[in-house]
Amino acid sequence: KHVYMNIVKYNGQNVFYSGTVSDIKNYSNDKSLYKFSGKINSHTKADIIYYGDTLDCNYQDRLEFSCIMSQFENTFLFAQKDYYESSGFFLQTEKTYDITIKRNQGFSLRRTVLSYRDKINNKINSVLPDENGAVVTAMLFGDKSGLGDDVKTSLFRCGIGHAMAVSGM
Repeated sequence: KHVYMNIVKYNGQNVFYSGTVSDIKNYSNDKSLYKFSGKINSHTKADIIYYGDTLDCNYQDRLEFSCIMSQFENTFLFAQKDYYESSGFFLQTEKTYDITIKRNQGFSLRRTVLSYRDKINNKINSVLPDENGAVVTAMLFGDKSGLGDDVKTSLFRCGIGHAMAVSGM
């Protein structure tokens, strides 16, 4: 509760954020979702999410920007608040401006592995459309975000839901 309240007090406020890219998910129409790990106003440690235009950055690059923060909201289409807060993300960027990217030029095993994973995911999804590619991605990498609830439910009812976890393979 102490961590949560310390972060969500920035809801609706204009802040300065500095952090590193911890995850990237690309979508169509040059839109991407970035997860950042860093600090709000140089003192409050917080992991946040940016969804918007694709930025020219990579894993572990440092970004600094000003933005208005907002909390997630549950809708009938996606329980965004429940989903992200269970992963430790309590705020997202609303309006982002004055973005500065500082590239991480050194070697990073994590960046190399994650970039390779993304390359394989893109190849799978270009060959296998929709949920077919999502099933293969879930089985290889444990990423179930592309699976619909009906597919997940069917797999668990058949007794093979464990195949969607990397450790289950």
